[in-house]
Amino acid sequence: AQVRAMKPLPVPPAASRSSSRPHLLPLLEATLETVIEAARRLLERSPRTSTIPPSIVAQNGTAGIIAELAQHQPGVAIASELAIYSANIAAVVQMPVGLLFGRMGVALALRAAARSAGATEPADAAAQLLPSAADVSANGLYDLSHGLAGLGIGYLVFAESCGEDARASLARAEPERHC
Repeated sequence: AQVRAMKPLPVPPAASRSSSRPHLLPLLEATLETVIEAARRLLERSPRTSTIPPSIVAQNGTAGIIAELAQHQPGVAIASELAIYSANIAAVVQMPVGLLFGRMGVALALRAAARSAGATEPADAAAQLLPSAADVSANGLYDLSHGLAGLGIGYLVFAESCGEDARASLARAEPERHC
C-alpha cells in the first residue's frame, strides 16, 4: 500500500472566515447585562429575611458573579456592593475552605472586587476569609474544587493580586501579613 501525501485543505477567503466566527463583543455585552441584572436581584433580597442565606461560593453563588463583574468597568460598582453583601454573609456562616465551594473562592472574588473598585472593606473581608495553615493541615482532600490543589492556586492568585511576586510572598512565610 502506497501512502499518499494529503493535499492541504483550502483556506477560505478572509471574508468567509470572519463571517463564520461569532462576534464576541455582542455576546460579552449580553452576558454582562444578564449578570448585572442577576446581581441586582440578589441585592434586593435581604439575607436576614430568609431562613437560608444565598450561596456565596464560587461554584454556584455570588463569588462567581462578583469575579465576573469585577472584570468589566460597567460592573465594578455592583461587584463591590455584592462583595460587601457576601462578606456580611461570610462573617456569620461556617464554610469549608475550598476554591470553588468555600472560603478561598469567596476571598478571591472579594479581592477582585476590592482591586477593581479601590475599596478597602471587601479587601479586609477577603484577608479574613483566607484559609489558615491549620485549615490546610486539616484538609485531607487534594482536588481543585475542595482540596489542596485549589487552595494552592488560590494562595498564588491572592498573592499576585496584591502586586507581589507570589513565590517571594510565600517564601517569606508571613501568614499574618496580607495585602
